[in-house]
Amino acid sequence: MDLPEDLDANPEDPTGDCDKGQVCVFSGPNFSAEKYVLLEGSRPVTFTDLTVHTFPNGELVNDRIVSIRNRSDLACLFTANSQDGNPAMADVDTQSGVPWENVGGFQLFPRTKESDLSRFRLTNVFSSVVCQAEPLLDDSGRPVKPRQDIDPDFACADGKVCGYQNNEFNGQAFVFHSLAQQPFNVRDFEGLVFPSGTPLDGNLRSFVNNTDRKCVLSALRQTGEPGPVSFRLPSGTHWTYSSFDVAIPPASRTKLEGLPLSTKVAAIHC
Repeated sequence: MDLPEDLDANPEDPTGDCDKGQVCVFSGPNFSAEKYVLLEGSRPVTFTDLTVHTFPNGELVNDRIVSIRNRSDLACLFTANSQDGNPAMADVDTQSGVPWENVGGFQLFPRTKESDLSRFRLTNVFSSVVCQAEPLLDDSGRPVKPRQDIDPDFACADGKVCGYQNNEFNGQAFVFHSLAQQPFNVRDFEGLVFPSGTPLDGNLRSFVNNTDRKCVLSALRQTGEPGPVSFRLPSGTHWTYSSFDVAIPPASRTKLEGLPLSTKVAAIHC
């Protein structure tokens, strides 16, 4: 896998013509030939069958991917099989709840790229892809252990930020693993679910912040782009604030009951 975008000698180099926040696939090596943009704005996506997508020249994206640039905040898993949604065959637990069978899986982490899949013998094989906030494979290339229902006595670990479905820091919980590393934000909760499959959107009632960073909850879905009332975070992401925002100091917890934000949390940065 090539160096992360952030470690490139020139991260703004237009090679491959792929913008920040996008995941782009190319039909040639070194980000050449035809380009197809899989996602924009770092929003989670699932493509269960790439046979319905085409490059600008009309060729199918399916089985035609040779190089990839991931300039988003998401981890993307490319798989060689089209997904039929059969839970009996699924071995990867997606945050969207879509059953996913990992055949020939190749994971590309946020802000990384692969200039030539031939070195992995993976050129022209991918038929499906899922991009989400948390990786789907571990460091050994094995599926991350499927999430189980959280124990009633679940405790948020040190260094983590956890959101709960109930107001008393109990019930279903979601661990924001991505907040422990750059860029320390989740711009849109769309596609994220509790272990039960319940969407996070509109269902978060309390938070525990066990990090040494202040976190801010927002009712606005963030695009990461500059705007008239946006501010640039230390990570470089543009963030739009509102009067509903709620701050969670380091090593503290917050209940949202009675606040305007209680059913509207859509993004977080720390």
